[in-house]
Amino acid sequence: MLYQSLSEKLWTIEAPQRLEVGQKFLAEFLGVGWHMIEANNLRWMQKRAEVRLGAPTPKAKKLRITCYRFKDDPRPGVLQLTVTANGLKLGTQPIPTGEAEHHLAYELPSAGLAGREIQIVLEVNSVFANKDDNRQLGLVLGNLAWM
Repeated sequence: MLYQSLSEKLWTIEAPQRLEVGQKFLAEFLGVGWHMIEANNLRWMQKRAEVRLGAPTPKAKKLRITCYRFKDDPRPGVLQLTVTANGLKLGTQPIPTGEAEHHLAYELPSAGLAGREIQIVLEVNSVFANKDDNRQLGLVLGNLAWM
């Protein structure tokens, strides 16, 4: 019993407060809705994708997300990314076409977020499929981090 308790403490990997979604060794913190790693350690999400992050520090006020929308994205207009944390909606932000890299910041609730791990759900309002494959492509993600 003592050995089991000690080994659980020693071998339990806590969810990181910053997650690079394209790092293979961090894949255990990705939930449903992700495709395989692409070039440059980036990863496509589907329409809806989940990640687990370690709880933010008391000083953290926002969740920052680095994402990419390329000029050849076939979807017209503005893409919308909605983010929830432990079921609480943090907001929806536009991602216009024409620029590659976007840094989005979502305000955390003033009461904070409870728990050692936070379940983050990302959802875009539309997806597309390339003619070369039939994957449903939502958005390319780089990382998520508390700030």
